[in-house]
Amino acid sequence: MRLLASSGQIDVQHPTAGSGFLAINLDTVYNTLIVCGLMIVLALVLRRNYSERRPNRFQTAIEAIIDFLQGLIKDTLGDRPIPIGPIAISMFMFILVSNLIGLFPVIKSPTNDINTTLGLALFSIGLLHYYSLKFRHPAGYIKHYFSIVTPRWRGPWGWTRIVFAFLELIQEVSRPVTLSFRLYFNIFVGELMVALIISLFPAVIAPFPGVVWLLFSIFVGGVQAFIFTMLTIAYIAMGTEVNHAEEHAEGESTSAERRGGHVATEAAAA
Repeated sequence: MRLLASSGQIDVQHPTAGSGFLAINLDTVYNTLIVCGLMIVLALVLRRNYSERRPNRFQTAIEAIIDFLQGLIKDTLGDRPIPIGPIAISMFMFILVSNLIGLFPVIKSPTNDINTTLGLALFSIGLLHYYSLKFRHPAGYIKHYFSIVTPRWRGPWGWTRIVFAFLELIQEVSRPVTLSFRLYFNIFVGELMVALIISLFPAVIAPFPGVVWLLFSIFVGGVQAFIFTMLTIAYIAMGTEVNHAEEHAEGESTSAERRGGHVATEAAAA
C-alpha cells in the first residue's frame, strides 16, 4: 500500500520473500536483528561499566526500570513461585527498543509488522496457559472454564456453565488478537504520522510539528511496551489463581447432597 502525498509517495509496504502465508517480510527480519544486536551491545556496556558505589545515569535508568517491573510482578503475582521476572523485563526492553527504533530514518519498527506483534502475543498467551496448567493441573485447568458462574451442575441453572465456558473460550481466542493489534496499530500510526508530516509540510515548517509528534511517539512507544508487559503479567496472575475456598465449598455441597440422598434412601427403606 502506498499513501499519496503532495511531494511524492510514502511507501508502507514490506519487501517480502516468498508468497502467501509463507511470505517473509525481509525488512522486519533485518530490523529485528538490529534490535537484538542493540540489546546485546547495551547489555555488554552495562555489564562492563557496572558499579555499585557510583552508578552512571544509564545504569540508574535500567535499574529503575527493573525495580519497577519486579515490584509490579510481586504486587500482581504475590507469593506464587513464578519466575516471570527475566522474561517480563526482556519483553519490555525488546518492545521498547523495537517501538523507538522506527523513529530513525530508513528503519521501520519490527512492531510495525503484524507478524511480530502477533508472535509476541502468542508467546504471551502461551506463557499464560503453561503456568495455568502447571498451577491448576489438567483437571483444574479444564474445570475453571466451567466455574465462571456459581450454579451447581445439578441445579436448574447448571446449563449456564456451558454457555459461560463457550464465552470464556471466545475470550481466550480474542486475547492474542487484541494484544497484537493494539501494539501494531499504535506503532504503525505513529510512524505513518511522522512520514505524513515530513511529506505534507514545507521543509521550513515540517521540523516543528515533526518534533512534537516525535516526542509524542516516544511517549506512546514506552506506554505500549508497558501495557503489553503489564497485561502479560496480569493474564498469568489470573490464569494461576486457584480459589481453594470455592473448591472446598463445592466439595462440601456435593458431599452434603450425597449424605442427604443416603439418609432419604435409608428412611424410605425403614
